[in-house]
Amino acid sequence: MLAFNNGLERNPVAQYSVRHSVRGLAVWVLAALCAGCAYPPGTTIKASGMVLTSGASLAQGRRVPVHQFGHDDYVWMFTDFTWPDASRDGGWHKLIFNWYRNGQLVSRTDYTREHNHPFLFAHTPTTLETHRAAATLGIGHFKVETIVDDTIMATSEFDITS
Repeated sequence: MLAFNNGLERNPVAQYSVRHSVRGLAVWVLAALCAGCAYPPGTTIKASGMVLTSGASLAQGRRVPVHQFGHDDYVWMFTDFTWPDASRDGGWHKLIFNWYRNGQLVSRTDYTREHNHPFLFAHTPTTLETHRAAATLGIGHFKVETIVDDTIMATSEFDITS
């Protein structure tokens, strides 16, 4: 029977060194991740604008506000964010878009869950977007929300007709 021998099982100094190297690396990685989750000191991001528009408007290169959509259109929401210090990023933040039909949640995009890390607001201004095909949402009255760190930053209501 062949056994792999890396020399660690008989060398307590090597075992101690490897154990503490791994622990040290884990502590460093955890500290770096936690530091990136907080706002930079003195930086507060805020929603500075929002527009709900159609795929037809975007196809013409325009972001014209629309609140009534046909079943064959696309619904787009753009939310603009700014913060006072343009020399710094806005930090890492939890980002969610919720879509409701008649008060019931029908669709959600959770950036943090889908990408396994929060969203970095890298520069000011930053524009975030979310969209859905009207046909997949159905007919009715809708609301879409942009949520950052569990705070609703922008919301808009609209209708989809046949």
